[in-house]
Amino acid sequence: MSVQMRNIMVTKVVTTTKNSTLEEAVKLMNDHEIGCLIVTENKKAVGILTERDLLKRILAKSKNLKRIRVEEVMSTPLISVEPTVEIGDASKL
Repeated sequence: MSVQMRNIMVTKVVTTTKNSTLEEAVKLMNDHEIGCLIVTENKKAVGILTERDLLKRILAKSKNLKRIRVEEVMSTPLISVEPTVEIGDASKL
């Protein structure tokens, strides 16, 4: 039995416009705890902005990255489970 996309797709899509600043886009992503935004122009989807886009095109080129330590931006504490833990139990963590 195959799973149809409608069973796993997101239905509440968060969007931003082409003219939004990256600061505004990052705030939206953080506020909604999501990893991407659909980009619109005249209410039509024209692209997507992902965390990967920010990493490759913005953060990797920042000179300040040479001075910022990982500990300043990492998420902590690290929560992990053994491979034998059921998915439902892991999601509760």
